[in-house]
Amino acid sequence: HVFRDNGLVVHVPGAIRDVHEERGHIAFVAAGWPDHPYYVLIVGLKRGPRVRLNGDEILLTAPHAFDAERGILILRVEGAASVDIAL
Repeated sequence: HVFRDNGLVVHVPGAIRDVHEERGHIAFVAAGWPDHPYYVLIVGLKRGPRVRLNGDEILLTAPHAFDAERGILILRVEGAASVDIAL
């Protein structure tokens, strides 16, 4: 899914539902098809975001990763995961 207002692209092995976007903020539900943990890839970030998974703020450390130089965020999730990102 492309979040044009924020210049981000999100990749999920499955559907992306309940999409919300405003300047400096995106939110969606990653409805992945795997029956095991999977990864959500977000590209186009210009700085470190604040991320909430299923309502809980997370650190961008293992099992997740943020590459500031490339502007890439990788989130490890399971099932249908609510993702909220403040830029």
